[in-house]
Amino acid sequence: MNDFFEDKLIRKFKGKTISFDVLGVPPHKDTSFSIRNSKHSNHDRFLAIRKAAKRAMGKIPYYKGSVKIVFHYRRESGSRSLNDYLSGICDSLDGSHGFTFHWSPVVFLDDCQVVEAELSQESSSKDMYSIKVCFL
Repeated sequence: MNDFFEDKLIRKFKGKTISFDVLGVPPHKDTSFSIRNSKHSNHDRFLAIRKAAKRAMGKIPYYKGSVKIVFHYRRESGSRSLNDYLSGICDSLDGSHGFTFHWSPVVFLDDCQVVEAELSQESSSKDMYSIKVCFL
């Protein structure tokens, strides 16, 4: 895709937002073994957020401009910090490839596009989280 069409797509979606909820514990950053790997014990968390994000994106292709993420976690059992979860969420929504896997971007191309984030949590009787992505 050339720069003209990329700029046009950014202008078209700038100012829009998507929102979605996911039941369960969010994906987390694991520097020793990528959650993107199908053999990771929490790979299902990676797949769950990507499925919800794809549904929320509808016909919007992944965004190439800056984004803001609003993450609210209703926590029962998750034990990681909100920052670890945010990193895992960003890794799940962007594209990535390695020697044994390739994942196309769902919401944005790279997590360096996340220039602002709001994180919050509350106690709950079940794990569930909400994500809102604002296209800046």
